[in-house]
Amino acid sequence: MFFAALLLRCAFLALWRGDPATPDGLDYQAIARHLEAGEGFTVDGEHPVLSRPPLYPLFLAAAHRLFPGHPRAPLWLQGLVDSAAAVCVLLAAEALMPAPAALACAAIYVLHPVFIGLCALFMSETLFMGLWLLCLALLARALSSGSPASSAAAGAAFGLALLCRPLFLFYPAVLLPAYLAARPGWKRQAACWLAFCAVTAAVVAPWTARNRRVSGGLIWVTTGAGSSWWMGSLTHYPLPDETRAIVGGGDTKSVKAEEAFNREAARNWRRDWPALLARLPPRLFKFWVVSHSSVLRIESPNSAYIARRRWGPLAVKGALAILQAAILAACAAGVFMLRASWRRALVLLAPVLYVSLHVLNDWGAPRYHLPALPEAWMLGVWGFHLRRRSATTNEPPGHLP
Repeated sequence: MFFAALLLRCAFLALWRGDPATPDGLDYQAIARHLEAGEGFTVDGEHPVLSRPPLYPLFLAAAHRLFPGHPRAPLWLQGLVDSAAAVCVLLAAEALMPAPAALACAAIYVLHPVFIGLCALFMSETLFMGLWLLCLALLARALSSGSPASSAAAGAAFGLALLCRPLFLFYPAVLLPAYLAARPGWKRQAACWLAFCAVTAAVVAPWTARNRRVSGGLIWVTTGAGSSWWMGSLTHYPLPDETRAIVGGGDTKSVKAEEAFNREAARNWRRDWPALLARLPPRLFKFWVVSHSSVLRIESPNSAYIARRRWGPLAVKGALAILQAAILAACAAGVFMLRASWRRALVLLAPVLYVSLHVLNDWGAPRYHLPALPEAWMLGVWGFHLRRRSATTNEPPGHLP
């Protein structure tokens, strides 16, 4: 599985001529250059950065140090990381379902065009996915075995994932029901969950201490969540003047801006909560159905491609949207077919539910659902496998031995 994934990713990186730079990637690369020069974690060489997590710039700096004079070396290393992520999908699936179904889950990751395409961009998603899927594989085994040591290992992987992308910062709260439901003996399961949380906190703590020293405030990983929370509290896309009115023309990622955005968001929710709740269903649909064709640099509106008679990009966008819809349909069917054994399935369902909460913040359709996409198709594959087995046995659908 690893070598099949690596072959596809290397082939894509060798043939792809798109620009690997991204707006976020420019910051990450600037930080990496200053780290290499011994100037600290900074974009401009003077001011410490609080709005970026540390692991991806360190990854870039290490890649440049290992392969000097090869600016695309991090992309090839990302291909390696993503190939290992396919193995993690296999390991997580094998802890829950028979080998044929587990192989199918991993094969989908190997072939999925979005994850292949992300390897060719200077973005933190690929490194995060590798760490997150490693955590998922360890969690699947920890929940089935009830081992505090396995939970601690999963917590270490999870802590590193947070230092790459902090969007799963509050996931341990959602994970607790999965621990309590996985096995009898709630005290032991609670102890395993606490081991997971304690190791996660230990991994993140040095960076939190650094942020405290730099800013004087409590910043677990990064600033910037306040602006996303504020954008999610609006019934329209914010105008530049609205943003400036809150931060006074200052840095939107500063600690003071974070506090101002949070206050304004709380005020908006108190005032407009009926209208905001009414907008969540269409926002959730857009959040999950977006095709991510921008990964392949297909970023213009459909009307622009139609006006120029460029049917190829439209075909790619359509194919990716169909693929996404198929995964979501399979996930919904899988959840239904696994209803009799929901306790074991909760380890896959919890990430899907957690990332869906991101419709409460930001605006539009961000790529925050990507970490839960493998879990979505794993639920589908698992459910269909059990449905097929139940057709040839006397076991009820969804029953797990």
